[in-house]
Formats: sequence, structure tokens, C-alpha cells
Amino acid sequence: MKKQHKLAEARYFLSRLNSLSDPQSFSFELSAFLSAARSVLQYVLEEAKAKPSGQKWYSDLVLQFSPIKYFKSKRDINIHVEPVLPNRHVGVELVVPVCISESLSLKLMDQAGNVIDERAVNSPVPSVASQSTSTVSVSYRFADWAGTENVQTLCQQYLNAIEAVIQDGRAKALIA
Repeated sequence: MKKQHKLAEARYFLSRLNSLSDPQSFSFELSAFLSAARSVLQYVLEEAKAKPSGQKWYSDLVLQFSPIKYFKSKRDINIHVEPVLPNRHVGVELVVPVCISESLSLKLMDQAGNVIDERAVNSPVPSVASQSTSTVSVSYRFADWAGTENVQTLCQQYLNAIEAVIQDGRAKALIA
């Protein structure tokens, strides 16, 4: 029951991360996510230790999931050293319609170089129905993560790994 509650809490904080662009609010929700998600694994370990080979199972399994190792470190830093503040990346896309018109000047000359006829041909100026549009996107990344995933994607991978640990522990009757 405890681990399910904390897992739901971690999911809640992850859903909040997906809707925030303000750096301070993002860091607060990330801190809460890190604590809730880590608590799930601590409950799993405590429960598994009561069974023969439960602690070994936990240690061996956790080492298989790189997001678990990575986020354990992040949570420990966040709690014991300093707040974990990922890098904020802001992308701006601006779409501006451009109209191009052309003009052509023709001169008809005789052999002596006298202008016989002169005409200018202008292409019509196209009408522009669309207006300028802009899109701003905000993403967060950990500077020490070698992959291309943003913070939210890594957090989702972490939750998936935690759920895999729970499923494995249940399948082996090491946790309820």
C-alpha cells in the first residue's frame, strides 16, 4: 500500500512537470518527484529484505536499470547537497510570410542604339492571407546526462523501471 501511494505521488509530480515552464516551479516539482519515486524503491527494499535473498534480488535488479542508479544519485544530491536544477532550454520559432514581386524592364533599340520602344512589366504583388506566428517551447535537460532525453522523458523512464522492479518482486513473491 505504501509503495503504491508513493508511486501515485511520483506520477502526479511527473504530470505537473509536463505543464511547467517556470524554472522555480519546475525545480520544486522535480524535487518532490525525486523524493516520492525514491521512497517507492526504499519501501520495496525494506519489504524484500524480510525474505531470504530479497536484498540480493533488489541489489542485482536495481543495477540493471540505469535510470534508477542515475536518479538515486540525483535524489541524494537534491536532499543532502544542493537543489538539482536542470538546464532550461527555450526555443523560439517565428514564421513570417514573405512576398516577392518581380519587375522587368525591356528596351527595344535599333542598330544605332536609339531606343525604339521601352516597356516595364511588373508581376502582381501577391496578397498575403496569413499573419506572423510564433511558437515558444521550453525543455529541461540534465547537464550530466549523456543522452538526448529531456528531464520529463528520463523521469518517465525512471518510473517505468520502478514499476518493472515491483512487477519482478511480485512475480518472485518477494514483495506484495
